[in-house]
Amino acid sequence: MKKIILQSLKKSALSSFLVLIALLLLSSLDDDFHTNVITNILDYFGFFFTGFLIGFLTSYKIKAIYLGIFISAILTFVVNFGLNELFSNLLFPYRVKIVGAASILASVLTYLFSRSIASSKKVKLGTVAYPFTNSIFFYFIVSTLYTIIFVWALSSEASPYKEWLRFLYNILFIDSIVIFIITFFLFRFIYQYVEKRAIAIYSYYFIILSYYLLICFFKYDNLGEGAMNIRNLMSYLLARVPFIFMIIASIQISYLIQYSKNEKKQLIQQSFESQLNYQQLKNQLAPHFLFNNINVLTSLIEENPLKAIRFSENLSHIYRYFLEQEKQDVVLVKKEVAFVKSYLELLKDRFEIGFNFSIAIDEQSEEKHIVSTILQQVLENIVKHNIINKTSPIDIKITSSDNYLVIENNKTPKLKTIQHSKKGIKNIKMRIAYFTDQKVIIDNNKTHYSIKLPLLELAE
Repeated sequence: MKKIILQSLKKSALSSFLVLIALLLLSSLDDDFHTNVITNILDYFGFFFTGFLIGFLTSYKIKAIYLGIFISAILTFVVNFGLNELFSNLLFPYRVKIVGAASILASVLTYLFSRSIASSKKVKLGTVAYPFTNSIFFYFIVSTLYTIIFVWALSSEASPYKEWLRFLYNILFIDSIVIFIITFFLFRFIYQYVEKRAIAIYSYYFIILSYYLLICFFKYDNLGEGAMNIRNLMSYLLARVPFIFMIIASIQISYLIQYSKNEKKQLIQQSFESQLNYQQLKNQLAPHFLFNNINVLTSLIEENPLKAIRFSENLSHIYRYFLEQEKQDVVLVKKEVAFVKSYLELLKDRFEIGFNFSIAIDEQSEEKHIVSTILQQVLENIVKHNIINKTSPIDIKITSSDNYLVIENNKTPKLKTIQHSKKGIKNIKMRIAYFTDQKVIIDNNKTHYSIKLPLLELAE
């Protein structure tokens, strides 16, 4: 929160400073106006700084656009005019309403721009549906708010609010409808096809501003010498440009809201599909494990009945673990290792002196997590691809290193290798990919094979 406040203060100070620079440059064309700006420069800065600051802070905290628009406007009004009542002897009462209204518009525009920029960064190219409802809704909100601020700031006994309403309708109604339609379809094109959309959007704002500047010059130039002055220029632009910019920003946000809805639906669908796919991968394990070991048990019954009984007891304990982990995707490393020890003892019982193993895992790694039954899959893969007997013994080492669990073995490859589909390793990689971006690392040389399984650090 502290960082957000500091960033907002810096942005508000810079924005207010730029506004003052622009006012000083423009007012230099009119001596009276320039004197007024110089005399009341701190007051101008205070009003605009408050507007910008509230706009930035509101954009960070309030995501609901219609609520953010009203809150930024109301807060700016309350703060600026509350300060004016407290320090009325320091401020310029005859211009308070106009400058205050400008600061409210600055606050709303800042909020809309900040929300649109923050949301645009998340949008990728692709089809975006037309957000008819939101666009029209925001258009009416912006129009209503702008009308209230504009009429309130300029109405007086000499110029009642009805005249200003009529004036506003005459100068903005047709313009706003045309800009609304153009912007609505243009933004669809930008979000669907344009990669450098920030440049395209800022260029559009610049074109709109340039359009009104040209219209202003042509209009006052035709009225005769002296008609084109700084007061008329600022009055013309301030009556139109903020309103049009607010409409453009609100349409942009409407598209971003629509995109967010589409993305949320896609994520829910992808999550559902991922869960189904993961469950299918997991369901491959238990039957495969049981099939392999029942074949071993069948051969042991004929060769050594006592050994077969001991093997079947160990097998039942291990299969019980499989059933327990059916609804558990990740487990503590120490729990998985305890299960693997039982499985290794089962293999030791099966292969006797041709099978050796060692486990050395540090305590820190034991408290991390790993995908359940993944170690057993790796060990089963080792057995599947190697000769294991007295003359070709196999040594398996399980260690931990750099947030990985490392399983290493010497290679005693079967002479007549069957063309395997490598589904075992593929299944291992795919299961782990559901929980981490870290890759499974495999090192396969002439004499040794090792596989590194990433450990998971789950948030508390």
